[in-house]
Formats: sequence, C-alpha cells, structure tokens
Amino acid sequence: EEVVACRACDLHKQRIYPVVGRGPEKVRLMIVGDWLSAGEEGGLPPGQLFGVEQDRMLARMLSAINLPVEEVFIGNVIKCAVPAIVQPQAVHVQSCVSYLRRQIVALAPEAILAMGMVAARVILEKSQPLSRLRGRFHDFEAAPGVRIPVLVTYHPTYLLQNPEMKAATWADLQLLARQ
Repeated sequence: EEVVACRACDLHKQRIYPVVGRGPEKVRLMIVGDWLSAGEEGGLPPGQLFGVEQDRMLARMLSAINLPVEEVFIGNVIKCAVPAIVQPQAVHVQSCVSYLRRQIVALAPEAILAMGMVAARVILEKSQPLSRLRGRFHDFEAAPGVRIPVLVTYHPTYLLQNPEMKAATWADLQLLARQ
C-alpha cells in the first residue's frame, strides 16, 4: 500500500504504524481527524484511529445520531501514528494532503465531518479558528464538478480535555444527522 511505503517526510522514521483509515468503500459519511498520537504512556493498540478513549467517544457520538461506526469511513490527515512527544508540523501535513485528497475522491462520500483544526484547515483551505468554521456546512470541491458538503467540529481529543465543548459538538452532530 502507498501509505505503508511512504517516505515523503521524516515522520515515517518515528511512526508506530501507518494509519490508512477504516470503513467501507462506499460511504455516506467520511470522518477526518488530525493525527493519531500514542499518548503519554507510549502504547497504542493496533487499529486505533483517534486513540483508545477518543475512538470510544466517537462511537458513542455516532450512535447518538443513529449512525453505526461500521457504516462510516474514519481516517486522519496525517497517515502515521506517532509517539506523544512528536508534534506533526506543516511540512508533515503537506506530505499527507495528496493521500487524503485521493481518499476523498475514491470514497466519494455524501458528506465529510472534519474533526479538529488540522482537518478543517486542510480540507477547507481556510485559516479561521475552528469556532468560526463549525456549526454550518461548507462546500468542498473534491474534483472538478464534484462538490461535497463538509461540517467542522471538535476532535474527540479536544472534547476529552474540554468537556464544556460537548454541547457545541452535539449541535454539530444534530446538524449532520439532518443532512
């Protein structure tokens, strides 16, 4: 696989494993997060997409809007799971953008949920704060003539650190459910 063999930036030297994403090939919804970090303890069970607690939270969030996690494609902008001490930089993001764009075109989702600032900025190519981007759908041109609505919300990692933002995220999820 292309991501497994990637050497486009130096993250491949520190990665725990590649994170291609998980989900069916035909999806209504694609969820894109920022990157997968091993956390403070350094361990990371295989198959995680956002992190152990973050993946559990995401499954509960999707269940609350009657959307089984098995019917959604979940991936990240950064395609390498990295140790907690590694903070991906703009050069790493740029190295992964082409993979993400090809994934979006191949999956052709009906909608995209961008979770986190990196995902929002990469997909929408906007530098506004996440708080100004969330709460409404944005138009994303995946390919010439192919437009996909994108909803921006907070990443589960942020919600675990800032539980007061769960209400805003719930409002975003309800908007997504009505789409």
